[in-house]
Amino acid sequence: MQHRQVQVVRRKFTYLRLTLPPSKGHSFPITTMPWVVKVYMRIRARRLKPSVGQEVSINEYVFYPEYPNRDYALKQIQRQFEVLLAVTGLRVKGVKEQDNDRTLYSLPRERRGVSHDLEELEGRSPLRPLSVSTQ
Repeated sequence: MQHRQVQVVRRKFTYLRLTLPPSKGHSFPITTMPWVVKVYMRIRARRLKPSVGQEVSINEYVFYPEYPNRDYALKQIQRQFEVLLAVTGLRVKGVKEQDNDRTLYSLPRERRGVSHDLEELEGRSPLRPLSVSTQ
């Protein structure tokens, strides 16, 4: 995801509109929860270089822009996600489900299940769901 694909929308509620290239899973913009705007603005602020008056390039990637190899960047995100699941005890879904391991790709389909699990962990984990699809 590049900065050009992220728009801060300021209306009754402030949120991000993510306009990502169409894929198998979606073709419409995605909107985030309002608190995600603060997180995104902190990410942008870390990339600013005020001493040289440089803005963040719209073509720069939001996550791991220092890695031109996007496959490697994705591997880093997946590795962090695996650690997160292990630390929070959320690796395995219900016993009766066929595929019991959660993966980075299972999140959109499981948003409600993960959110419910995170609610049960309340007080033990600072995690919150990242976004809500407009589909």
